[in-house]
Amino acid sequence: MDLYAQRVQNRVAELTVEKPFLPDLKQLLLQFLPVNEERTKEIEVWFLFNAKVMIYPELKKVSEEMQNGLYRTAEFVIETLVESNLAKSGLDAALEAEKLYALVDGLAIHQLMQPGRLSPERMEYLLDQHLSSLCIREEESPRG
Repeated sequence: MDLYAQRVQNRVAELTVEKPFLPDLKQLLLQFLPVNEERTKEIEVWFLFNAKVMIYPELKKVSEEMQNGLYRTAEFVIETLVESNLAKSGLDAALEAEKLYALVDGLAIHQLMQPGRLSPERMEYLLDQHLSSLCIREEESPRG
């Protein structure tokens, strides 16, 4: 689990979030999804570890730390949308962070339980659609 956590942390640390924000925020969330062979193996280890937590409660702290990391990432994504004035007016940031956390976690579980049901491209599309649904407009500052 330590290796898994370190690998995710290293990938996240290498990412930068710049305008336009949505592509970078999506890449950040994809670090937690089984979109390639390496990440699929990481997710498998993660879920096997969590199954052991049910039997060995002393492992619960590590599991909670990992889940909190994903939740904090969801919070960061929503906060970035709000602070950059991309979020829809009146958006409930706490609620949207929970929904985004559930979406990413759910996609990972579904892919593990039904491998190949969703292609990596489809998972990316679902993230794109969800993030876009939170925004008032398209971003205006393309990279280049």
